[in-house]
Amino acid sequence: MDTLGELASLGHAVFARQTLVGGNYELLRCSSGQDTGPEPGAGCDFEPHPDYWVALLWHRLMGTAALPAPTLSGAGGGSAGAAEHDLRLRAHCTPNATRGAVTIAFANMAESATYTLALPASWGARAEYHLTAANATEGFAARTLSLNAGPPLRTGAGADVLPPLRPATQPGATPAQLAPVSLGFLVFADAGAAACS
Repeated sequence: MDTLGELASLGHAVFARQTLVGGNYELLRCSSGQDTGPEPGAGCDFEPHPDYWVALLWHRLMGTAALPAPTLSGAGGGSAGAAEHDLRLRAHCTPNATRGAVTIAFANMAESATYTLALPASWGARAEYHLTAANATEGFAARTLSLNAGPPLRTGAGADVLPPLRPATQPGATPAQLAPVSLGFLVFADAGAAACS
């Protein structure tokens, strides 16, 4: 996720993955021992890897206009130097939105520090998408994610139906809590950013 933000800030408008299925770079699971049938791909379940969910939410929530990265106004659980190393923040205009909507992508790579992100109250309520390992002991090595501490993200109905990716909502005056070993998106529909109007 941080690489997508870095490339966007450098002016890259499109990023393409070369492997949908197969190899160790695949977005859909097929190369981890499931392929045992006589036909290629017969045993694949095509469940999305974590990269898929990140790319899907990035596409839906992060527009092409990159904004200056927000600064950490308040941090808990670690020093300011640790926050600079462990926490990555990116901001973009929200695609197809009105009222100057802004989306902030975050990645908290700290193993034990929760960071508190204080944001302007004038930005109003926000939608939050927090992605964490479905099995918390796996951390960033997890092959299955949960959204907002819900059930593991999996496809349904023969791997052709995506689960609804519903956000949690928070009032504007509440600081955002960014849990250890998590990544996600904060969407401010009423931010009123001039660059996004």
